[in-house]
Amino acid sequence: MLEFDRAYDAHCQDIHNFLYSMLHSEQEARELTQDTFLAFLQEIRSKEMPLGKQRPWLFRVAKYKAYNTMRSHRRFTNAAQRVAKDNLLQERPTPESALSQEQDKDRVREVMKQMQERESTLLQLYSLELSYDEIAQVMSMERASIGKALARAKQSFRLLFQRDGDNRRRG
Repeated sequence: MLEFDRAYDAHCQDIHNFLYSMLHSEQEARELTQDTFLAFLQEIRSKEMPLGKQRPWLFRVAKYKAYNTMRSHRRFTNAAQRVAKDNLLQERPTPESALSQEQDKDRVREVMKQMQERESTLLQLYSLELSYDEIAQVMSMERASIGKALARAKQSFRLLFQRDGDNRRRG
C-alpha cells in the first residue's frame, strides 16, 4: 500500500488537472481520477510496477478513460458552456480583463477541438510538463518521434489559431 500512497500523493493532482483539461468537468475529472487510481491499485496488486513507469502508466490510463467518456457523452459539443459556467463562479479583477481572458480561453478550446485528437493530447501532456519519455509512454509512441510530433502539433495549433483570429476579424 505504501507504493500506492506514494504514487497517489505524487501524481493525483496532475492526473486530475489533465483529465479536467480534456473533459472540462470537475465532477468527471474527480471520478476518472479515482477510477485511474483504482485501476493502478489493481495493477500493482497483480504485479510490481517499476517506479519510473508509474506516472506514464497513470496518464495513459487517464487518457483512455477520458476518451471513452468523451465518446459516450459527446463532451466536445458542450464543453465550452461548462467551462464558461465554472469561470463565472470565480472572482475576476476587472470586467474587461475577464472578458479578454475568457475569449482567449474559448479561442484556445475551440482551436484544440479542431485539432486531431492525438495532436491535442500531445499539447496537453506537454503543457503539464511531462517529459518526452513520459509522453511517449502515455501516447504509445517512440520517444524519438515525440519532438517532431510536438512540433507538428504546435504548428497545427498556430495555423488554426491564426485562421480563427482572421475569421473573427472578418466576421
